[in-house]
Parts: sequence; C-alpha cells; structure tokens
Amino acid sequence: MEIIYLLTDQNPIQVIVDAIINR
Repeated sequence: MEIIYLLTDQNPIQVIVDAIINR
C-alpha cells in the first residue's frame, strides 16, 4: 500500500478507500 500512497500522493485513508472501491 506504500507504493500506491507514493504514486497517488493522497491521504492514506483515501488510498485504502479507493483500493477497496476499485477492487
């Protein structure tokens, strides 16, 4: 999840939410 956080440069929570939605 760290890679996604670095690539998106968004809030960690938002990244996790997006990951779940786009699953």
